[in-house]
Amino acid sequence: MKQVRYLKSTHDAFAGEKRCLSDRDAEILRLMGYVEFLNTVEKKTQGKRKK
Repeated sequence: MKQVRYLKSTHDAFAGEKRCLSDRDAEILRLMGYVEFLNTVEKKTQGKRKK
């Protein structure tokens, strides 16, 4: 699975949307110029615990 960001709108995604796609689909869309790969996966940060 690859994390991608759409550069152009498609029939099911708008430009700027972030999604996780299969490797094959992500590579095809990248070659066509519709997406770019994101190197980092955004993670939710945990809050500080009270003592």
